[in-house]
This record gives sequence, C-alpha cells and structure tokens, in this order.
Amino acid sequence: PARCGGGLNYCGGSRPLSAQGFVQDWLVLGPFATPVAGGVYLHPADLLGGEAAADPLAGAMTAGMTWTEWRSGAGATGAFTACGGEGLDLTRLFGTAATPRPDNFTGYVFASVYAPSERMAELALGCDDGCRAWVNGAVVAGRTGPGGCVVDEVRGTVRLRAGLNRLLVKVTN
Repeated sequence: PARCGGGLNYCGGSRPLSAQGFVQDWLVLGPFATPVAGGVYLHPADLLGGEAAADPLAGAMTAGMTWTEWRSGAGATGAFTACGGEGLDLTRLFGTAATPRPDNFTGYVFASVYAPSERMAELALGCDDGCRAWVNGAVVAGRTGPGGCVVDEVRGTVRLRAGLNRLLVKVTN
C-alpha cells in the first residue's frame, strides 16, 4: 500500500523499490476484528502494545498473531494492479474461502527502508478506509475517515536518516 520516493535505492526486505516506486517486501500482521459502532474508520487502540516502537521480525508473535512475509510478484496472494499502480491489498490477503473480501478488520504492514544518506522523502499510500503511517516512530501520514482505496491518495513528507528506517502502516477497513 505504500510507495517511497526521494532517491531511495532500497526499500523493504531485500529488493529495491519497484519501477513505480512501490515497496515490494512487507511483514504483515492481522487481521484484527474492528468495532463498527460509531463510524470507526481507524481502530483507536494500539494493537501492538507500542505502535511507534514497532520493529518486528518475520515469524515473531505480537498480540497472539505472527508477522508473515509478503513479497510482490506474479501470483502473490493479495497482490493487485490498479489505477496504473501495484501494491498489497489486505482485504484480498486476509480473505478466506468463506469470506473472500472481509470487512471490519485492522492490519499492519512493516518494511525497513534504506536511505544512503539523510534526506527528505515523500510517502504515498492508498487505504480503504482509515490508515496511519509511522517512520522511525513518528506519525507521518494518515486518514481517519471513510473512503475508497486510491493509489497515492494519502501523503506525507518524511525525514529519513542514513541507513535503515522503520516504516509501519496501520490500515482499518
């Protein structure tokens, strides 16, 4: 769901950004049930017990769930191409045979973003409905209201430090 810009030469697990600037490798956690009463479009609770400090590893347990690796590419579960973009569709990823397109859930995605030197960069993502993004523990972008997923609709300017930077995105549908 996220795209990084600003001269990065690496983003995600071990592969560079896609040709369109999309993160190709994520750690994914969820789905968490989300209350629907009162128009909740971004789950209000910190489901990780420290969202700003999140730095998970593949296979690690958090809140009774396991962080799993997701890599883009042909046939990847949850992969999509829409609006001239590519990315990860958590609704498809969290779907089951009984509920192929679930609703009322929250999920998290995490990537390590490498910058060769300190720099400003733009983070752009799409989400349905609410989302919040942290880079190195600071909230940098988000939306709390309803809406459909539009590629690059939610944006934020971020300061990246030289080396690895932590990118966490929380999405509530």
